[in-house]
Amino acid sequence: MSRRRIRVAALAAVAALLAVAGGCGDDDGTAPPEEPPAVLDWSVVVHDDTFDLDLRLPAEPERIVQPAHLPDGTPTDLVIYTVVDDGFEVFASMLPVDPDDVDLDAVAPGAATAVEGVLLTVSRIEVDGRPGRDAEIRIEAGAGDADGDQLLLHRAVVLDEGLLQLQTLGAETERATLERVQNTLVDGVTSG
Repeated sequence: MSRRRIRVAALAAVAALLAVAGGCGDDDGTAPPEEPPAVLDWSVVVHDDTFDLDLRLPAEPERIVQPAHLPDGTPTDLVIYTVVDDGFEVFASMLPVDPDDVDLDAVAPGAATAVEGVLLTVSRIEVDGRPGRDAEIRIEAGAGDADGDQLLLHRAVVLDEGLLQLQTLGAETERATLERVQNTLVDGVTSG
């Protein structure tokens, strides 16, 4: 699957409903190599009025508004913020929906299906008392795809305003970097 097709599929998935190393250094008295920070220093803050959230992102995002339908057929807009950076892409989406209408157990499998990926893990989480799911999805490289297999780290959380989804996509071989990026994306969401 091409990188562009993965990006489009990841956007469709949104609509589809470090270890810190310890150690004492070597015997010769040198310190171990410094670990990269668990959370990156991102300076762009975008405010989303629908969910009254601030999102900290690595660069100015592209804002995409996609028409969507609620479970009862009511039309609404899905708002997606996306940033393509060196070696990864991040997505944050907000779907205004009644929290009682969100089937969290269907979100990650739906995302995996939308990107033609394999759902590797799903974990139940709670974020500030709100239910959610963390998932990992592998998107296998197609013939001629120089990037190799891709990994999509996906978090979905039900808020009063609806469904918030945060995703990081990149080369599966860069798992540690992707985890830092996802940690930073998750850590950078605050109520406005």
